Amino acid sequence: MRVYLFVLVISALITYLVTPMVQVIARGVGAMAPVRDRDIHTVPTPRLGGLAMYAGFALAIVLASQMPFLEGVFFDSGAAWGIVVAAGLVCLLGIADDIWELDALTKFVGQVLAAG
Repeated sequence: MRVYLFVLVISALITYLVTPMVQVIARGVGAMAPVRDRDIHTVPTPRLGGLAMYAGFALAIVLASQMPFLEGVFFDSGAAWGIVVAAGLVCLLGIADDIWELDALTKFVGQVLAAG
């Protein structure tokens, strides 16, 4: 149980630490959510939050792959790494959507292809 908690805490910590860097990147590339009547925020808000979450997830998986307790998950199958790659593709799709505002069908097709 402690190993799982450790991986969870590492993932959350990495996500927390990477978030300010992602905010700077979002401002630099213009990935900002504009203020609309239906929104709560009153100033443009940086997007690309999925990038910070993916960084926390991916680095926690890399760390977990080095732990003897979890080696069976990574040794016998490439499933864990397949999930990391598919999540990376979905993250790239999310980045593209945050920057260029893709239509729903394009996002759906991209997510289905990444899952495949």
